[in-house]
Amino acid sequence: MLADERIIAVTTANGVGEYDVAVVVARSVDDDTITRLARITSRSTAPILLVTGPARASTLRDLAAARIHSILSRDSLVGTTLADTVVNALKADDVLERYDLAQRVERLQAQHPFTDENQESHDVLAAQEVAVLSLLAEGMATKEVAARLSCSATSVNNTIQRMLSRLDLMNRVQAVAYAVRIGAI
Repeated sequence: MLADERIIAVTTANGVGEYDVAVVVARSVDDDTITRLARITSRSTAPILLVTGPARASTLRDLAAARIHSILSRDSLVGTTLADTVVNALKADDVLERYDLAQRVERLQAQHPFTDENQESHDVLAAQEVAVLSLLAEGMATKEVAARLSCSATSVNNTIQRMLSRLDLMNRVQAVAYAVRIGAI
């Protein structure tokens, strides 16, 4: 998205030298993302823009400590928004240095929707998805799940595929593990 912008020079993470703004792209805010951000923060004072998907409220303090200048949602990102945010970060006069941790947390909350860990199981998985995952967790095949839920095997497969795509999961095993982790099953 930034390669077409004439005023912005893009380098990769392996690029050498100092940079003015760091753009970190992550599927979600997890331990690996926090570690990457901490590494960047320890090596540079450049503002960091985080482009990410879902983020939990429990990560807010870590993100604020990493001196995130802006956080953008992967789902709604367009090239001009990213370019404008990079330019604004360049123009910022060390705004984050004047803020304490609580002010940084408030700033991030205003920029990105953060989910409460308890809220996630109710909002992320639909009732049909929970029913399918519960039966898959018992070791049932697609046809058995369909028979138990009184629907077609195609309907079960479509439910699974939509859920995998929406949650950015690779397979049914990951989907069941995810549902267990958030307490849905």
